[in-house]
Amino acid sequence: TNPNEITDEEMGALINDAYMDIAPELNLFTKSNIALTSKAGTLPSDFIEPLRLEWKANGKEIRQIHNINDAGGYIESYFIGDDITIYTDASIADNTQVTLYYKKYPTALSSDNDVPLLPLRFHPALAEVFVKAKYALRKNMLGQYNGLMLIWDDIKREVNRETSIRRNANANYRVRSGW
Repeated sequence: TNPNEITDEEMGALINDAYMDIAPELNLFTKSNIALTSKAGTLPSDFIEPLRLEWKANGKEIRQIHNINDAGGYIESYFIGDDITIYTDASIADNTQVTLYYKKYPTALSSDNDVPLLPLRFHPALAEVFVKAKYALRKNMLGQYNGLMLIWDDIKREVNRETSIRRNANANYRVRSGW
């Protein structure tokens, strides 16, 4: 990558793009209480995908459906709509609270001192593979871009293997394994 063609701000943005692209492979998990109004609630801004949804009123886990037309077949189900809203079925009480356990995005890198939450040996790949791939695409060097993105996909698979999840008996939800 030619440093004269990419500003520090562009480099920072591309590194953050790489970080968010690899985020699903980091297996970072958390939980959030969501207030439901009219059977719908807003997902957390760091949400990637659900693991489990619990309705504390009856202590049950609510089943996820992937097609809103399937809702009639299940009691206590939910559906992720437009990537920012969660919808529940009619059996869930109105104006209630549910607990969502989910895979999350990390906080974006904002300064030179920030350290990505991935194994140290993968840090250089953010710039050396992903950023170079985006630069090649910008320059219309599609062969180089495709080759670098294949390497990037391999790196993501390796990060996923290295940060694989385990069941934490104390928390009763999945957490990221140590490195």
